[in-house]
Amino acid sequence: PRSEIAALIAELRIVISDQPWDFFQHTDLLDFPGARSREQIKDLPTFLEGNDALQSLFLRGKVAYLFERYCAEQELTSMLLCIGPSNQEVKTLPEMVYDWVVSTHGATPEQRTQQPTALFLVLTKFDMEFEEKAGERSPEGRWTTRLESSLLNFFGKQHEWPHQWDSQGCFRNSYWLRNPNFKAKHMFDYDEGGRETEVRRGEKNRIEMFRTAFLRDQNANRHFRNPVEAWNAGLMLNDGGITYLAQNLRPLCNPELKRQQLTGQTLQLREQMAERIDHYHVSDNPEQELEKRLEAARQVAARLIDCAGEQRFGELLRSLQTDSDDLESIYYRIETRLPDDEQSVSAPTIGTAVDTRKMKALLGLAGSADAKAEEEEPRKDDAALFAREAVAEWMRDLQDLSGDKSRCDYYRVPEALMAEFVKELISGAQRMKLEERIVAQTRQVTGFRMKFEQIVALPSRLTANLLNRYVDFLGYDALELDKRPLLPLESGPRPVFPPRAVPRGGPQLSERQSTYDQDYYTDWIRAYLDLVERNARFHDGAEVDLAANRNLGELLTRLRSAA
Repeated sequence: PRSEIAALIAELRIVISDQPWDFFQHTDLLDFPGARSREQIKDLPTFLEGNDALQSLFLRGKVAYLFERYCAEQELTSMLLCIGPSNQEVKTLPEMVYDWVVSTHGATPEQRTQQPTALFLVLTKFDMEFEEKAGERSPEGRWTTRLESSLLNFFGKQHEWPHQWDSQGCFRNSYWLRNPNFKAKHMFDYDEGGRETEVRRGEKNRIEMFRTAFLRDQNANRHFRNPVEAWNAGLMLNDGGITYLAQNLRPLCNPELKRQQLTGQTLQLREQMAERIDHYHVSDNPEQELEKRLEAARQVAARLIDCAGEQRFGELLRSLQTDSDDLESIYYRIETRLPDDEQSVSAPTIGTAVDTRKMKALLGLAGSADAKAEEEEPRKDDAALFAREAVAEWMRDLQDLSGDKSRCDYYRVPEALMAEFVKELISGAQRMKLEERIVAQTRQVTGFRMKFEQIVALPSRLTANLLNRYVDFLGYDALELDKRPLLPLESGPRPVFPPRAVPRGGPQLSERQSTYDQDYYTDWIRAYLDLVERNARFHDGAEVDLAANRNLGELLTRLRSAA
């Protein structure tokens, strides 16, 4: 059956005996036959009862898998992105192309400037642009419409590379292509063998009118490196633009290109490593360390204002928060774990916690070997284990956000600044000892017998509230008003997050809407700047391993010098 063949055969390798171009001697041409939208299969058993259902799943899945595998193994050095004139229905294609661009060229225009452009936008079925239709578009508008539907709207609305490819400007490696074996009798005359002989005489003036409109089109001049050559190549008899495309592809079909791309990726990794490690390196100069972190905080604050201007600040804060359902799964796993003698874990705490150190000291057993071992590694109850894993899971979610470029772009905060932003939030949580507060809170609410569903849900919800309230107010709602940072308003300075007064007789609504959301954004960003300063000045209980810090500084020097 075809379904079994589709499952057993990974791919077909066809050797070209008569090579039309010399670069095929060291270049493989990989054909991924069209991306497809994922099928929405709600009832898989019923779907598989169809005759060709299994075959369809194998074929679709295999194309997607092979493309992702070749990308992961750095085997796709160049891409011919063939886009037809019809509406683009594969919503996942822009993200697939963007991921490849990032891995081969870089995520920023500055990085892409260092690499030769290996992405070719091939606008296929060029001959269809000359067909006469009812309500025909004007020559001036059809080329803008084609580029907007194939490039600017489809790829450019989700990512910036079509508009800003490198430091020189927008993406401009576009080509026209048509299949000369497909008869376009509305444009060309053919001989008895079916070969194109010339442009039809009655169409020459009309085609020239379209050519003039194309060369005047603003988008054509922006996204075609040489619009004249691209046009002439697309209309070349019995060729359709394939020779022109191959000529521009030949310089990139070079094994050296892959080495250049890998070198660029290595440099990007060095930069990312240096950015991540630098946060943990303590400068020998405390004032210099403080100024470095404050400067980064000011850059983050500017981006947060942009995020607020896009009405996405609330979404950003929600993405920084945790969910009680996720914490319930953590507490359930701890509560139902099997006993393990090798782990330093005690039974669930019922009632007040037992201070074993104090008991042994009173009974004169503090000097025993067992007591010393316990002092080195104190036993943890369920509350301590839950607090540790809950905070660790929350921090991992924050760090995942800083590594997600699509979400960073959405919130208007670059990845590097998002990483600094997240690290300061984590530093503030550690400075305020949120984990210890969760331990105490969990012990308090679980210190008596409850139903199992309650003992899982209650500490999880309270912990989610504690972590999410920290995100909402950064801990400043718990400070006295005179210890909070001030905002210099026209009516006089006021502390951030002032307590709300309950109006007598109900609120008085004015004709104009109040700026309560802007006030909150301003308070939050001002509180963040103060949080960073307090984090940088905090030294109590934070011991620095001088040898490890010195090694970290040497590593940073090596990474930056290589970059």
